[in-house]
Amino acid sequence: MIERVVENWLTNANERQFQIPFCQMLAAEGETVVYISPHGQREQGKDVISIGRDKVPCCYQLKGGRVALSDWRKYHGEVNELVTYPIEHPSISSRKMHRPYFVTNGTVADPVLSAIASANRGWTRLGAKKLHLIARDELVSRFVKAHGSYLPRDPKNFRMLLDLIARDGHEPFAKSDYARFVESILPVNVSRRPSSKEIGRIVSSAILLTTYAVQPCERENNHW
Repeated sequence: MIERVVENWLTNANERQFQIPFCQMLAAEGETVVYISPHGQREQGKDVISIGRDKVPCCYQLKGGRVALSDWRKYHGEVNELVTYPIEHPSISSRKMHRPYFVTNGTVADPVLSAIASANRGWTRLGAKKLHLIARDELVSRFVKAHGSYLPRDPKNFRMLLDLIARDGHEPFAKSDYARFVESILPVNVSRRPSSKEIGRIVSSAILLTTYAVQPCERENNHW
């Protein structure tokens, strides 16, 4: 069930809507996020910059929807900057090579896979690291692995989340239902005090699950 919930949310989100949840997922996996792009002119193809668990800098470019060959050709300039331009950030040495990732919440056409493989041969000859692809199915799996264990255990509370997601988004947000849902996943009445790391992961998961709950209102531009 949770896989369907995550996939439904993810496939209906645009790149900006899943950018912050994506960063929460990276943090839950042990990466340190140091930059989130405001989508200005200086991003150089890098929407998110993090430091991996192995201390290697990682740069991510996020796109929404299925990527066909025509889309790949449109993105190629940005992707080339993502792969070949050094990181310009005070926390990371510009001489340190980074791992580049192209991320989409959709599927990728077979000709694009061939184009990426061909481009990687050219980039590696220039001394850059090859581009890694993260598409919808892998994203769903990683979101579930990072946050699925923090879903409410009580079926009644889980149904509350499903009800929030299933609304059409036109009516005022169900604040009382949402408050009860959040209380059900936060460690407010527990016998064992969670560790600081565990609390951080629970809060990150609460933020992610909130994006699921408010998506119907966001889709209808309903901010009431």
